[in-house]
Amino acid sequence: MDLSASDRYNPFARLTNFIDLSQAAGILIRAAYPNPSAEQQFWNAGAEKLIRVFVNCLHNLGNPDHINLPNVRHLVANFDTHLTAAGQLSKIDRFVLSATQNDPATFTDYQTLANGNAKTISSTVTTADVALSPLGDPALTRLLAGSTLDFTGLRTQKTALFILVRQQQTTHYLFLLNLFYADLFDSLLQPTASSTGRSSAARRVRSSANPEFPGLCDGGPEVPRRLVASAKTPLVSL
Repeated sequence: MDLSASDRYNPFARLTNFIDLSQAAGILIRAAYPNPSAEQQFWNAGAEKLIRVFVNCLHNLGNPDHINLPNVRHLVANFDTHLTAAGQLSKIDRFVLSATQNDPATFTDYQTLANGNAKTISSTVTTADVALSPLGDPALTRLLAGSTLDFTGLRTQKTALFILVRQQQTTHYLFLLNLFYADLFDSLLQPTASSTGRSSAARRVRSSANPEFPGLCDGGPEVPRRLVASAKTPLVSL
């Protein structure tokens, strides 16, 4: 399937509140661990919190182009708190400190993760990393690095939206499909500006990129709306 022919979709572009971020993190983890044991549920909860912390940090930095799944995976893959000597700040510690100056709740969440023993931290990070492992596909990473689909436009313009996935690759893209449908229906069910008397335009905060953790990828410029992934072999439309 040629993902370069598809519009890009960033699941975290519109998410800013605790509930939405928690639900998105839960969707990611449950796609990788659909029937967890009691022990696995513990690691899943930690992994969800870790993902939520990193998304909040990226939001706090204020650059919309940096708030995406590839950058979350980049942070998870470079988690080094449990590998740093006692009394020293790790690279991730400095990143989180810089990004949570005005967000004590997120910093507290991070502390509860970072203060665990090395084995607990390692298992939590591994759980999150496994859930994000599909992003090892460079084409999928590019697809998720930015967003060219305007959900708000679907409510005001007649639109044909095609979501095409090969049947044999459904499991690989399950997390993305789940995130997309949750985001889509949440957007369609939001009150309109005319019904609430308030604008539905997304609020974006601008600030400089974080100097403590370079290497975050940009979403890039926007292009016209479409979400079509093409392929030469038969596809299943979901």
